[in-house]
Amino acid sequence: MADLVFRRATEADGEALSEVLCGAFAPADAAARERLIRLATEGWRELVVLADAGKPVAMAHIEPHRLRVGACSILKADVGHVAVRPDLQGQGTGTRLMQEIVAWLPKERFQVSRLGGLMRFYERFGYEPFPRRYVTIPVPARDASLKGKTWTSLLALSRRSAAAVRPYHPAKDHRPVHRLRGAAAMRPGALVLPTDAGPAPAAGPDPAKPVYVYERSGEIRGYLRGGLARVHAGDPELRYCLDELAVVPWDAEVVGALVKTLITRAREIAPTEIMARLPYDEQLFDALTAAGIPFHILEMRQALDGNMMQVLDLQGTLRAVAPELTHRAKQAGCCPWEGILELRLPRLGAFLRVAADKVGVAPKGPADGVVEMSHAAFLKGLLGLTGLVEAAPAAGPLTGPQQLTLGILFPRLPAASGAWG
Repeated sequence: MADLVFRRATEADGEALSEVLCGAFAPADAAARERLIRLATEGWRELVVLADAGKPVAMAHIEPHRLRVGACSILKADVGHVAVRPDLQGQGTGTRLMQEIVAWLPKERFQVSRLGGLMRFYERFGYEPFPRRYVTIPVPARDASLKGKTWTSLLALSRRSAAAVRPYHPAKDHRPVHRLRGAAAMRPGALVLPTDAGPAPAAGPDPAKPVYVYERSGEIRGYLRGGLARVHAGDPELRYCLDELAVVPWDAEVVGALVKTLITRAREIAPTEIMARLPYDEQLFDALTAAGIPFHILEMRQALDGNMMQVLDLQGTLRAVAPELTHRAKQAGCCPWEGILELRLPRLGAFLRVAADKVGVAPKGPADGVVEMSHAAFLKGLLGLTGLVEAAPAAGPLTGPQQLTLGILFPRLPAASGAWG
């Protein structure tokens, strides 16, 4: 096995890739097996392999995602379905595969990467634990009550809202919903959607899928997409998930009508809870509260098996977002400090030049200040989960103006969830 070759998968690899995937993951039922085979035979363009004498013996799925950072974006490699043929497991083949992947991704212009898995294994390749964020919405039993009022009455829609909510009709709603989703996806960390909606499907509503729009006076003002799924691999049962909610701006009546419609549908398996990948946005939380919808805000920080991220190219990442950083500095109306800051991450470094009219990457120092941080801390600041000053302690003392400037460039913002976790 010393002559293993790392390469992209080809269409001819389909059968061997199916064997590797099904052997490694041992699907529990026919449907799960079919999904793996479909990935191997139809999704081969996003697969990389280790091949022995031309035949794949290990593989991984590399899905490209563009993540929003203001008016800019960064390219993320989402690594999944890392699989080694069962007879080769425990012999270093998986380690070799991951070493090849991490070296290959920056050459393919990926700037950051995410995966989920056993942390003590993947941390060897530079990945660091990264939080997952959810909003959970309790779904009470049909006969439940709260202080003398039934939940059925509490979840009831007003006459106007009931008339406005209807199932999503792909053929009719495709373009207006695409515009609405694009406006909602401007938060940092959101997936960048294509500007062109593409051709509208010919299909009508699918009664099996909980996907709804809120339409009033001929205008679609809200869109909700949900479904039944296992939230995490290995979950014993399906539960209702709220995958996307697009309402611009957050309107309590629209938010409440759409979410209550999903809650009512989820009561077929009540009591349970809806797992929602909603933005962490105080205005959204206020809208849910105003609509009378109780919820819990959950941030998962797994320590053994879970979500992980790393920066692959720090300079490339900073170059990609430099126009947004410049915009933030100008929008602040003043620049508390000008100069060069050195950013240090494990195995990576870059110099950030700050001026009142432009923020960019400097080719070299000397630096006026140094900020040393983990990959996770930098990404939390970049994606708005926390302010960078909160997440990253300085390697040396930063002046007050330097800290204020970092706060302007990398502030805590209402951030999307899901795409990075």
